Amino acid sequence: MNRFFVFFLVLFALSSCGLFSTDYDSFTVKNESNHTLDLVYFTDSYPIENGVDTITIEKDSSYIIYEGKERGLYPYLEFLSTSSDSMKVIFDKEKFLFYYGWTLDSDSIFAFQRSPMNREFYDLTKERKHGSDYTYTITEEDYKKAESIIRE
Repeated sequence: MNRFFVFFLVLFALSSCGLFSTDYDSFTVKNESNHTLDLVYFTDSYPIENGVDTITIEKDSSYIIYEGKERGLYPYLEFLSTSSDSMKVIFDKEKFLFYYGWTLDSDSIFAFQRSPMNREFYDLTKERKHGSDYTYTITEEDYKKAESIIRE
């Protein structure tokens, strides 16, 4: 009985010191525009199937789009269970912005485009013992840059 108690006491002490903790980061998209957003993920120019392909974020809300260990060394984020290479942000089903995340060419215009697909454009919002939280904010300025869905 004493060995059993000592074993669990040692196990508890080790887990408390972080020996078994896993490092992970979270990436959140925050909506500070005055519009409801739909984030539509694409792979190879097609909406992602076999999983979530659209996320809706109401105004003044946020959504954790990825939480876990970062995968790979690419500057773009691989969201969801499948790799997405691009994303359309739709404002109130009226206007949209399209973001590409697949480019590794530093001379490409997409490499420096402010984008929720590129982790370089996320702000560090919180550092934790075993990871960090990052936030990308979509603002009214993004809405003003968006293209109309209905062409006149």
